[in-house]
Amino acid sequence: LGAPPVVAIDTTGAGDAFHGAFAAGLALNLSWIELLRYASVAGAFCCSRMGARPGLPSLSEHQNLLASWPTNHD
Repeated sequence: LGAPPVVAIDTTGAGDAFHGAFAAGLALNLSWIELLRYASVAGAFCCSRMGARPGLPSLSEHQNLLASWPTNHD
């Protein structure tokens, strides 16, 4: 599955972002693959900015990256 491509600047907080989005995805009853995609987008986005808190995506930023990342990862 991997993660969406981003220009990584700082990985601080990426795991926390992934786990937070994973928990949110569980609450949304996402399928396993969609859950992993949902969480991976949050973790990847977090790497695109300096610092853990500033790296957390807003809902619209998260949705935009999720929508731009193709579901077919052959």
